[in-house]
Amino acid sequence: MNKQYSNPPIVEAVCEFRFSNDTQWDMVVPGLLYEKIKSEFPIREPKMIQDINIKLDNNKIEPMLNPHERIIFKNNDKNILIQVDNNLLAINHLKPYPTWAKFQPLIISTFKKLGEVVVFKQIQRIGLRYINRIEIPEPQVELEKYFKFKPDLGDQLPHDIGNFLLHCVLPFKPIHSECNIRITNAVPPIDGKSAFILDIDFYLEEPMNATTGEISSWIESAHTQVENIFEGCITDNLRKLFGVN
Repeated sequence: MNKQYSNPPIVEAVCEFRFSNDTQWDMVVPGLLYEKIKSEFPIREPKMIQDINIKLDNNKIEPMLNPHERIIFKNNDKNILIQVDNNLLAINHLKPYPTWAKFQPLIISTFKKLGEVVVFKQIQRIGLRYINRIEIPEPQVELEKYFKFKPDLGDQLPHDIGNFLLHCVLPFKPIHSECNIRITNAVPPIDGKSAFILDIDFYLEEPMNATTGEISSWIESAHTQVENIFEGCITDNLRKLFGVN
């Protein structure tokens, strides 16, 4: 995030590209990309994915399962994943997350290498997502002490909250984007602690030309907004737990 923390809460960062349907994609794409990245990502694993498509038939909505194989390339530490699917590229970085200065070049270099084996004209969607697991060494937490983004129960309801999920969507019209923010409580690792998941998913709402310059500019803007959103969700008490450098 824009502050440097010695104990950052990020457990996964993802940049996902979805390409338009006119992309010249076929079954050989994963193999061609693998040849370009196998020195860094030698582990190759298939994974079965089931997409749900909605079919409208005689005014009836019928969900249809679409099982297919996704190819995942991993580095030797298995904490960085390159996922390749039909018209999809995703770069996942698991914990420990490096700085943006290291993650951003990985995104751009992987995008460029895919562009050497696939012809694509438009990006249908880009998503930049950060999943944070926040652990607090208290069995019961006053949310307002640690979070600015939290449920507000007003004056008449009890303030002892059990399970909760708060979700909102923020528009960012100048860059044709939106951001999903979710916070929920999670199972703590041990008794005497509390845990929460703060999920920030920033995504492109309109198609974009698939040029490296435009992609790079968008993800930089998106990352700046994600940083600002993260900092806007927490208080200084959490910053102390994360260890501000």
